Amino acid sequence: MKKFILINYEFKFSSICDNEQEVFEGCGYEEEYKEGMSFKDLLEAVKGEYEIIEFEGTISFLND
Repeated sequence: MKKFILINYEFKFSSICDNEQEVFEGCGYEEEYKEGMSFKDLLEAVKGEYEIIEFEGTISFLND
């Protein structure tokens, strides 16, 4: 099952999201998700502000 690492450059933190909806919420785009904004559109909208990395499996820790 795919998951996502959400990196916020402005506030210098990262989080693990279990699905695309959590990524939308983490970027502050919850309403856009409900209105049918595509995930690809979200990636373009947050470029430079957030980085979103898709992965499968588990992650034990992150570092610089």
